[in-house]
Amino acid sequence: MANSGSVVRDAEDFITGKSWRVYLTVLLVAGAIYLGCIVSPPSLMDDVDAVQAQIARNMLTSGDWVTARLDGVAYLEKAPLVYWIIAIFYKIFGVYDWAARIPIALSVMALAWLTLRLALGPSANAPASTPDSAWPLASESSCSRGF
Repeated sequence: MANSGSVVRDAEDFITGKSWRVYLTVLLVAGAIYLGCIVSPPSLMDDVDAVQAQIARNMLTSGDWVTARLDGVAYLEKAPLVYWIIAIFYKIFGVYDWAARIPIALSVMALAWLTLRLALGPSANAPASTPDSAWPLASESSCSRGF
């Protein structure tokens, strides 16, 4: 296993090298899969998805963006950020079940990207004053690998 370090280094060089096309391809394929599944049936059959979509629709129609309501009853069990984002997408695209799924699909893709960035570790081009715990937030570190 003396060679395992070079295998890891070779894999990291492949990922972090000039393979931004690979990242772009993976992102486009993931986007096509997730966004393609949004427009296909089934409709909002899960109770959680339907509740979130209905609360966002109520916020949009009533104009009350502060209090989440479901069937006229205040629904204060969850933070309203998800409802706000879904309501904004309703305002942009109209009140459709696929419009309620777009924010979740985009969140999944962003989480996958963030997981990849965290797995790769801090960039060699990051400033020396940047602590290792803050490297994903550093603009130089984010731009150094072509992102």
